[in-house]
Amino acid sequence: MAQFWHRCEEEQLRPALDLGKHNKPRDHRGVIERLRALFGCEHANVQPYSGSPANQAIYRALLSPGDEVMGLPLLDGGHPTHGWVGNFSGSDYQHVPYGLHETTQQIDYHRLRETGHTAVPFERHADDVICHCRTQSEAEALRAALAERFAACGLALHPQKAKIVYCADTNRRERYPTVQFDFLGYSFRPRFTAWPNGTYGVSFFPAASPGALKAIRREGRQCGPEPDRHNP
Repeated sequence: MAQFWHRCEEEQLRPALDLGKHNKPRDHRGVIERLRALFGCEHANVQPYSGSPANQAIYRALLSPGDEVMGLPLLDGGHPTHGWVGNFSGSDYQHVPYGLHETTQQIDYHRLRETGHTAVPFERHADDVICHCRTQSEAEALRAALAERFAACGLALHPQKAKIVYCADTNRRERYPTVQFDFLGYSFRPRFTAWPNGTYGVSFFPAASPGALKAIRREGRQCGPEPDRHNP
């Protein structure tokens, strides 16, 4: 407990003590006052423990250690499993907090959406951009946010190029209407390939796009036939 309290002081966090669901006293305010007197602190946060095992099960089922997760910080009323430093969620995962609005003290969903999109990796060349999303809902939300931002600037997304593509391969076998795209002269799509271990499977690989191959052939025809050096 001493180490726990010392860490709270270092991180400038209020202590969060979880009480079992069946052991939680009826006088919630009384427990807070006793904790404040015991530790000589200004604030104390008392929450039921029942939600922690459920949240932990979801973390373990859907994520891998080190993955990024958005959560409401403890100081803004969030649960310890939202990424608090003294909880498994804060030590096993990378958390991106979204906080509350300074004036209304409510969740600012507009800023939450912007914060969430900052964690999406992307590549950009001139006006072509590829964004990597993990789920279809994330991709749809990102495209809607980009369309809204472009419209505010008097611009618009390309009606054909701005699309959601499913990177199908041997391990990703869901059906989706669009499974390929072109970028910088390469066509990315599922391809049957030989793997380093000697087996075969489907990988989402790039190769020269049809447009790039057509340009190469056109340039070759313009250069003319290779001269015969033996018969000048």
